[in-house]
Amino acid sequence: MNQQVKIDAIVSLIESFPAAFNHLNLAGNREFIDWFMPRLDALRESDFWDEKVIEEIQTRRLQNLLSYLQQTSPFWKQRLDAFGIRPESASILKDLKLLPVTDYELFAEEKGAYAIMTHELLMEIAKRWINRDKMFEF
Repeated sequence: MNQQVKIDAIVSLIESFPAAFNHLNLAGNREFIDWFMPRLDALRESDFWDEKVIEEIQTRRLQNLLSYLQQTSPFWKQRLDAFGIRPESASILKDLKLLPVTDYELFAEEKGAYAIMTHELLMEIAKRWINRDKMFEF
């Protein structure tokens, strides 16, 4: 894996997790191990990468998070839009300083101040809960 592939793997850890895996039983799962080990090696190696590379990873992960919040939470969409923060911006680390601290009181006052769970995710959680007795089957 070259460094750019490693960076992409670190940035998209969650997104690249294969949906076909039995998420509740990863112990001894060869497919999971084959997927996970190169990413773990990349994370270990990233401790010694140049500061600019680390900033690129942080920027891309922040962009992913803010994009997700903007798409799934009316509260965060309105808040980011109100302060002119665009997740795709190349200067997102600097732009984020425009956003005032969001405290507990603001969350308590606002309805929808959290990311909304998608129907698909809710169904997946329900399916796993129903099949929880099979969690440790090999």
